[in-house]
Amino acid sequence: MAFLERVPDKRNLRTQRFSLLLLPHNDVYFNDYSANLNLSGKSIEGRLKVCASCVVFDPKDFNYPIHSFPFKDIQTFETWTDRQNQREGFYPFTPVLLKEANIVKPWQFERPSQPQKFDIALNYMGTKDLLDRLLQLHDAWIDKSYTETQSIITQITNKHQSTVQFNMGWIEDLAEHIVIEKIVALVMPLTRNPGRVILTNSIIYFQPFNNIDSEPVTKYFIDDIKSLVTRRYLLRDVGLEMFFRSGDTLYLSFATKSDRKAFMQALLQQPSLRLEEENQDNMMIAWQNGAVSNFDYLMYLNNLADRSFTDLAQYPVFPWVIKDYSSQTLDLENPETFRDLSKPIGAQNPERLQEFLQRYNDMPDPKFHYGTHYSTPGYVLFYTIRAAPEYSLNLQNGKFDKADRLFQSMARTWNSAFNGMADVKELIPEFYMDSTDFLLNRNNLDLGTTQSGQRVGDVILPTWASDASDFLKKCRQALECDYVSERIHNWIDLIFGYKQTGPEAIKAHNLFYYLTYEGEIDLDSVTDPAERKAYELQIMEFGQTPRFLFTIPHPPRRRVTIPRPLPVTDGKDVADESTTISDSKTMIQRINLGVPIVVNHADEKRIENFEMESNPTSSSPQIISSTDSLMYTENNTAQESSETISSQNLFLSKSITFPFGSDDHPNSEQQNETWSHMIDLSHMATLLIHRDGITDIKLSANNQTLYTISQDARLKIHDLTTHQEILALRVGDSTLSSIQVLPDQDGLLISSWDSQLYIVSIHVGSVVHSWQGHHDAVSVVRTYTSNSGDLLAVSASWDGSLKVWRLTCADSSWSHSFVTDLGEHAVDITALAVHAQRQLAVTADNEGHIALWNLATFSEQRRISDLHYDTVNDIAFTPDGCRFITSCIDCTIKVVNVDSLVEAMVVNLDDEPRCIMTDGTFLLFGSDSGEIQMWDTTHRTQLQTLRQHKASVRALAVASNALCVVSGDDDGYFTHWTIQTEHH
Repeated sequence: MAFLERVPDKRNLRTQRFSLLLLPHNDVYFNDYSANLNLSGKSIEGRLKVCASCVVFDPKDFNYPIHSFPFKDIQTFETWTDRQNQREGFYPFTPVLLKEANIVKPWQFERPSQPQKFDIALNYMGTKDLLDRLLQLHDAWIDKSYTETQSIITQITNKHQSTVQFNMGWIEDLAEHIVIEKIVALVMPLTRNPGRVILTNSIIYFQPFNNIDSEPVTKYFIDDIKSLVTRRYLLRDVGLEMFFRSGDTLYLSFATKSDRKAFMQALLQQPSLRLEEENQDNMMIAWQNGAVSNFDYLMYLNNLADRSFTDLAQYPVFPWVIKDYSSQTLDLENPETFRDLSKPIGAQNPERLQEFLQRYNDMPDPKFHYGTHYSTPGYVLFYTIRAAPEYSLNLQNGKFDKADRLFQSMARTWNSAFNGMADVKELIPEFYMDSTDFLLNRNNLDLGTTQSGQRVGDVILPTWASDASDFLKKCRQALECDYVSERIHNWIDLIFGYKQTGPEAIKAHNLFYYLTYEGEIDLDSVTDPAERKAYELQIMEFGQTPRFLFTIPHPPRRRVTIPRPLPVTDGKDVADESTTISDSKTMIQRINLGVPIVVNHADEKRIENFEMESNPTSSSPQIISSTDSLMYTENNTAQESSETISSQNLFLSKSITFPFGSDDHPNSEQQNETWSHMIDLSHMATLLIHRDGITDIKLSANNQTLYTISQDARLKIHDLTTHQEILALRVGDSTLSSIQVLPDQDGLLISSWDSQLYIVSIHVGSVVHSWQGHHDAVSVVRTYTSNSGDLLAVSASWDGSLKVWRLTCADSSWSHSFVTDLGEHAVDITALAVHAQRQLAVTADNEGHIALWNLATFSEQRRISDLHYDTVNDIAFTPDGCRFITSCIDCTIKVVNVDSLVEAMVVNLDDEPRCIMTDGTFLLFGSDSGEIQMWDTTHRTQLQTLRQHKASVRALAVASNALCVVSGDDDGYFTHWTIQTEHH
């Protein structure tokens, strides 16, 4: 079972009988002592275990049962001395709870008519100190209110914990030193064990305040940590779950949120910490495009929403998919096979729904549709009773439920969820995994006999499944089939999204009891122990709604088809047929697919208060977090739950990573120099050179001449070595929008908002040719050389048109000729990029639509309508032409694979990116705030932030030798950034 596998303590429950599962919920186990129990005149050797609510005797011989003596049922303690054996002991008079030795079955409660007397003798020590402790605990339970009892137990617990010291002899290495230590509780399914966590420079030690484990401390090597995830635990944001490469997990609950923060700060500073670099968030995009399975994506969302295999109150929730459990065969092509994924379980049956609505309408505030939840610890253990019987016994005070209420058959369970007024439960991940343990009664448990006389054994499966393995296989096939894939986003809206609460939940008939929702109760503010206990029981019995992730409808999954790849000129083999992909592995083999990477630009020193607002203009719903649900990446920087960190590929069955500059796509356009040394850029000069904003900037081939154009309708040319102005020329009567340096290095092609295109001769110092290109402003112009050697220009306009022109220079005289209308957008085209070698163009408009064009055939290749939903400011190809990058007014930068149109990287920013450049590995962009940022896209890290501009940076250019960068802003300032040649 998944949650059994995640318990850090790997003890075999069958060979070591005593565990915290034998104690009442949240009981505290202090210590144990060697003792003998006199049972029916025979002295039984064992261990006496002292707990906050009871004394437990665990016989060494497994043939004898474990005895539990609850303090509230003990009438008195009497001491005696065995003079012959020089031992002391005591008599507890009590009804007794017995658990059969080494046989998992319901506990036996003996209720004798007369008090029974059990004498227990301690070995190797006197009884005085122990008896004092027992009398204190006994007193706490006799004639006291719950609040008084808890107050006394808290005092005893604190005193006990203060006496448990960490032994420096347990340190693994003499070179270790303690960095920080905190009081915590080790969280396990249904139980938690108080202890101390000690962080050294190489190891995390957990020291329980008892001897429940065979070793006094458990060691976790820091360099084995794969990822960290912050958690809510019992409605308090104090949990931290650590995942290790060894497969272990460590889930700690801290006393306060600030304690967790301090521990995490210290841990993240340790050099030996090597968190895995995994692809983050907007897993959504990979899932939409078929690169991630439905199962993996739902596991990802569950993890993001605080669902953990270690916490049964927040166990991952999965949907009922199949509703047909009576047919001889399972028809995945028949819609009648499936439940309605747009409705919660409680709304599947229209007649039952009317009863729920009638009750809702008659109910005082706070109203709810369903008094039960779809995911609770009880439901998890309902499904897993055969594999985890001791957990069921713990939850139900030592008893299995009535046989008729146990998980007997799939058909009966579905019928209950479909018809029952008190049953709206969904499924758990195990129904779509491989292990059949939860379906088969391998341990021959005595689960009772139903009223019809049927003994409860293995789960009765539908006739369309040949056995348990076949059943799980077909359940997974159903989850991944086209019908479900096209509709599962509706279920996501109900469980994790905008229909989870509020008016949309009411309309969707999806409202649950208010205390199941995050933020409805601050448990830290509850000071009354009885009230706090009641809330905790509420959580355990009624469950918790997953953390709210999406504020707008989740996009549907695309029926993924990989079309014929775009033309390439390097002779690289490409697929010749369109292929519908239903398997992520197949898709990965077919194309170089980068699973999307989301990097949220945030203060890297900030490790709390991560709140991300929904952006209604974003291409997909943004994931939000109302608390600091964090995960951490390779760079040990905190990121918000939307980009969520070490992926939560914690649960992904496939980890898919492709570097930005993949070898699958060697550079086909000459790339002069790597930008790696540009991290050493330093400010050289800033000059006011225009009266209005600079709109574009270019450098000459020798990097010595600077060309700028502006909203003031002027072209200016400067000597970059001296910053002296060479030429100032008015070009037309309106804003100049873009500039291209023509191959002869004398001509400049300039586009203007006056609908004209101008060619300026640098030598002549004036416009030598012009023509009207469009019926509205020309927003961008780009030039390239065709396969036949012609110099062509592509111009884009606010009128939505895209045109191709042939430029000719004869005897220093320029002319143009119209080639073709390439195509059009319905709205203003705002960005254009051309890749000469691949003969491709990509355009974007002010509604976020993207179009890809084949310049060899002058035809439209493909369009993307859901990449952005607002103005795209700039767009650029990588030098190899295999990806293009967009910068949008919605404060995102996106990298898209050209051949598959799958997003390979998403950067969410705090600021609007205005212009972008890339060498294929590094990304440079200017922002609305005036910053220039440099990112390493291979490692998804921000390398450099240049701050000199006071206004929005509208234009950038990088020297061909990558030794300098020039930038222009909205105030007309030009800034020169350089690298000393000795660094290069």
